[in-house]
Amino acid sequence: YAQWAEKESSMPKVIKVGAEEEYKTLADAIAAASKGDTIVLAAGEYAGATIDKSLTIKGPNAGVNPNTATRGAEAIITSDLVIANDNIVIDGITLTGAGRVKALASQSADAITLTNIIADKCTSNVGNLSNTAPFDLAVDGSNVVSNVVISNNKFSTDETIKNDRPMILHTKNIHNLTMDNNVFVARSVNYNDAVKLGNGASVGITGALI
Repeated sequence: YAQWAEKESSMPKVIKVGAEEEYKTLADAIAAASKGDTIVLAAGEYAGATIDKSLTIKGPNAGVNPNTATRGAEAIITSDLVIANDNIVIDGITLTGAGRVKALASQSADAITLTNIIADKCTSNVGNLSNTAPFDLAVDGSNVVSNVVISNNKFSTDETIKNDRPMILHTKNIHNLTMDNNVFVARSVNYNDAVKLGNGASVGITGALI
């Protein structure tokens, strides 16, 4: 019995987050989660949090490509989601201009998948500040972000800001990046930076940006 109970407790769990669920915030769900668990967000608005475990985070539109399919109500992230571990998947959420997916600059991260995400009102590179991109995967020193997949995402710019150079991804020290089937809807300005790889990027960049 003891061996069975131990095996059961180590199996991945699904943790639900929402107004009607046990966990109301993403931060509380992450605190309760274990490596390999899946957190499922109901539609609504959520503050961001630091993802310091190997987790899958799914919004209500997980698996639904915003460029090709009709989506339902969104889980909207209103502040930064900070990547602070390996083997993290984020699928089917919406980011506001105030919310980004951001690497923790002081450590490496491996096997990161960002898919089926809407990044609305991107305010990237205002005053040439690259770190306002909705996906900011830059790390410092000898740290590396590796084996990153960015797919089936839709990005749009904030039409009220006129002095920026719209950007969807800012990286530094990234190795093995795959970008596929992403759509970037930007207004006509002098520069649309789109993707800025920065220093330390290695070969292994594949895929397409539409």
